[in-house]
Amino acid sequence: MKLGISLLAFDTVEDFISTAPLLKSLGINYVESTPTKLNTFTPAVKEFGFEQKSLQSLLYQSGVEDFLDPEFKSFFFNNLPVWKSYGIDTLV
Repeated sequence: MKLGISLLAFDTVEDFISTAPLLKSLGINYVESTPTKLNTFTPAVKEFGFEQKSLQSLLYQSGVEDFLDPEFKSFFFNNLPVWKSYGIDTLV
């Protein structure tokens, strides 16, 4: 079984950093990120040896209202290469 935690559980990178050793000791090796936290959290995620394999809340703060929004298709396909560059291979 793969154990992970959502970065939505942390308000700040500092909160994540202070909790990271406990998470690792519990066998949690994966984090699920959000587009709004990729840039700020990724260095700490890598530093502590977590894998960032999935992404959730794709539309949060994107300006795209929903999946039927005419902007969704361009938003989604323009961001796929960016998300992939972070190692994301699962979108939730």
